[in-house]
Amino acid sequence: MNAKVIRVLLIEDNPADARLVEEYLSEAPNSSYTLTHVRQLSEALGTPLLEQADVVMLDLTLPDSMGLDTFRAFQREAPGLPVVVFSGLDDRKVAFQAVREGAQDYLVKGQVTPDLQARALHYALVRHRLQRESMRYQADLRASEARFRTMIEQSADAVLIVDRQGTVRFANPSAEVLFGRRIADLQEHPIGFPMIVGVPSELDIAHPKRGDVVAEMRASEIDWEGERANLVLLRDVTVRRRVQVEREGLITELEAKNEALERFTYTVSHDLKSPLVTIGGYAGLLTHHVQAGDVSACESDTAQIQKAVVQMEHLLDDLLHLSRVGHQVHPPEAVSLTEVASEAAGLVAGQLAKHGVQVEIADDLPVVLGDRLRLREVFQNLLDNAAKYSGEQPVPRVEVGVREKGGETVVYVRDNGRGIDARYQERIFNLFERLDADNPGTGVGLALVRQIIEEHRGRVWVESDGEGHGSTFCFTVPSLPREGA
Repeated sequence: MNAKVIRVLLIEDNPADARLVEEYLSEAPNSSYTLTHVRQLSEALGTPLLEQADVVMLDLTLPDSMGLDTFRAFQREAPGLPVVVFSGLDDRKVAFQAVREGAQDYLVKGQVTPDLQARALHYALVRHRLQRESMRYQADLRASEARFRTMIEQSADAVLIVDRQGTVRFANPSAEVLFGRRIADLQEHPIGFPMIVGVPSELDIAHPKRGDVVAEMRASEIDWEGERANLVLLRDVTVRRRVQVEREGLITELEAKNEALERFTYTVSHDLKSPLVTIGGYAGLLTHHVQAGDVSACESDTAQIQKAVVQMEHLLDDLLHLSRVGHQVHPPEAVSLTEVASEAAGLVAGQLAKHGVQVEIADDLPVVLGDRLRLREVFQNLLDNAAKYSGEQPVPRVEVGVREKGGETVVYVRDNGRGIDARYQERIFNLFERLDADNPGTGVGLALVRQIIEEHRGRVWVESDGEGHGSTFCFTVPSLPREGA
């Protein structure tokens, strides 16, 4: 393939120097040149010659222009052409200055050889090409940085540019929203939190208006304004995290309810089967006694069957009552626990009187927001339970009071009855759990208490030093703020 022909424009007023340039061009190895020669600067400027040249050889001393003005005039007219300037020994400083201002090279008349001239032209073309490529690259880089800046400024995610010293050099408007701080208060300040390039993490942000905000953070290295820096992307995941926590809580709650349902199903099937077995057994005896004509035995069998039927009826009623606790039909209201405890004591007055139980109710029980009737049932069951298990105390007493413990308001029902062994203090709140089979009841009362309290976002437990030391049933329910507090 033939080498490209290099088109040279020579602006030189000395015919001898022009012929020498032409001769050296013809002797140059490995390159082909065409030469166009003019004697004055004006013969080149503003003419098609500039568009037809690849490189220009410019004498700085011309009839119509002198020194640096010659080069500067040419540069203004044709800034895109590579220029090699000619100078004499006495104006070498001017040539140096021309190179500083954009000329590709200079040659000193009288010291030029064919090889030196060829190299000067070759390197002038190469350097000029590299300069143009560099300028295009810089322009592309500036355009790319402008597009990048526009993109991150418009990003819905918060974006920070952080230098190697940990100082924020740039923050976009979304960062202002995420942190609740002005951009001016973010930029040129330390970032204020750790980050690891390439490792996603979560950041807790104390927002001045929104409170706790959670952001997903990613950091990567970039070039920013000619220096290495870190690009930090932060996405607000507060809502997503809250939903996730709520979802996990619902799953945990559902699993617990499923487990409770399994236990409930087993317990119900067991306890409902007991009266059925009794009915079946006495029905068989009744048939036998009828055939034998034993009227007295028939009456006894019938009484046992009726007793079993009543027991099953009570069980079913209590189960139905328990199943309705989670469906609050009464709107929540401000409830004085002193009032509902007194009402409950009135409802079980017969049971209390039967066992001679004295009841003392504090007048400073808290006021809570809840279902009045359900909360009255809590006291009703606890007072009834205290009466049943009052034991052989000569003076059975029940105290309903309140205490503060660990920042919580704890309501308690304390008796001086039989007490509860530590082994049974958790079990007694289970469905159908009874410590004494001889006592009347279905074993649903304390399970009902626990469910009502938990529906009111509280908890219930029992404290007792064991048999003969009485029991204290405690529960918490979020109370309303006291007036003036």
